[in-house]
Amino acid sequence: GVTVFNFLVDGVTAKVGERVGARRWRAAAGRVRMAIAAALACGCVATGALLALRETLFALFAIEGSDVAVRARTYYAYRALGIAPQCVASSLGGCLGGYRRVHAATALSTTRAMVETIAVAATLTLSADADVVMRRIGIAYVLVVVAHALVGGALVLGLTPEGAPGPLAILPA
Repeated sequence: GVTVFNFLVDGVTAKVGERVGARRWRAAAGRVRMAIAAALACGCVATGALLALRETLFALFAIEGSDVAVRARTYYAYRALGIAPQCVASSLGGCLGGYRRVHAATALSTTRAMVETIAVAATLTLSADADVVMRRIGIAYVLVVVAHALVGGALVLGLTPEGAPGPLAILPA
């Protein structure tokens, strides 16, 4: 689901970067707001579609009758719930790229990957029951992508785009 919306990163980087390069700060802030709204809308639509199609997808991929169906259902639901914050996080990474703050975007993405890896490793190490493991990994994923989006939002609000006199006025005054 998230791969479908990868354009959120590249398109946002280009649109925000174009306004930053032109030193059009108000327009850049508007693009950031639009990017966040579009990412949230796309993510919510994808989440709703994947949750609504869950039974069809499970039947299509012959998961229904298997012994992993219960675990797969739980994990699938958490992954679907993480799509909206993941889309927002991706879009915010694109905003940071447009700000020409690629190091911040890279540090954020790298930190997120490390935290998610540690959470999965800890879950696998500390839990023996497969149902519990899948649920906890799903919960960890949602928490990590929400944290990624929140920190990304804080960076977009607080960092100054290259050449700007200060942070963009993203939020209404």
